[in-house]
Amino acid sequence: MRLSEFVRRRSERWQAFEEQIALKQGRDAERLAMLYMDIVDDLAFARAQYPNTIVVRYLNQLAAKAHQEVYRMRKDRIAALRRFWLQTVPMHMSALRSDILVAALLLAVSTVVGVVGTLLDEDFVRGILGHGYVDMTIRNIKEGNPMGVYQDMQPVGMFAYIFFNNLFVMLRLTVLGLLTIVVPAVIILYHGFMLGSFHTLFYLHGALGASLLGVYLHGAMEISTLVIAGAAGIHLAKAMMMPGTYTRMQAFVNAGRTVVMTALGIVPFVLVAAIIESFVTRYAPVMPLVLNLVIIVATLAVTWWYAVALPAQLTRSRHV
Repeated sequence: MRLSEFVRRRSERWQAFEEQIALKQGRDAERLAMLYMDIVDDLAFARAQYPNTIVVRYLNQLAAKAHQEVYRMRKDRIAALRRFWLQTVPMHMSALRSDILVAALLLAVSTVVGVVGTLLDEDFVRGILGHGYVDMTIRNIKEGNPMGVYQDMQPVGMFAYIFFNNLFVMLRLTVLGLLTIVVPAVIILYHGFMLGSFHTLFYLHGALGASLLGVYLHGAMEISTLVIAGAAGIHLAKAMMMPGTYTRMQAFVNAGRTVVMTALGIVPFVLVAAIIESFVTRYAPVMPLVLNLVIIVATLAVTWWYAVALPAQLTRSRHV
């Protein structure tokens, strides 16, 4: 192909790239990336067929400019994602501070009730967890494998089930405040009854230590996420019931935005908790105690840093 023919056939897309570069706003990132690949191909062809020509120098400059723009746009996208997860979402979650405290207190009180109820009457736990689960757990304890339930399922299938089930529970909890504040409160209370009666069952059969490690290895993050999701549901209910100086619709829109951002914010934590429960918890009995404790403390710290400490820090910085 003659040089003039090559230029005639390719010049249209070179011009299209320069037009994209000239735009200050509204750039098509996907089209820019495709044009960059075309220019790199044209440069390789021109170097082989028309070395030491002005076309090669022009394409070389264009390719360098294209690389800079594509790289800059990629960095912009990464920066935008970082701002979303580390600023936008936590700033919305800052509105949940008092609701998180209420949800945590409800869970703590109901956990104590679960403990006392099971100590007074072991049938209490059967009413909460069901006869089948309790009988299986007692059998596993007697066989010397208290947390055997985590070893019965294949890890990948277990992960898929746990992740989607827990995600459904958490997201449902964030929106059930639309009904009444009683609904998210009752769900939190029920989970507290489960937690207290579960550990007391293990205590009564001499396996409390195994249950604490087995549950909180993933549960430190999972239970924390439950509290946060419950707080979002309570927040939504309060906005509907007590809009304050806002109209009920304005209060609903504001609270709805907070709930949506909170729901997005807890998804990564639900994911990590499901990974730990499916792939790590089964090894809790044979893992060094220090490693178990490191995972528990780390997951607990990261979750509450994101849900409470980071929002508080961002709020303070905006008022400085």
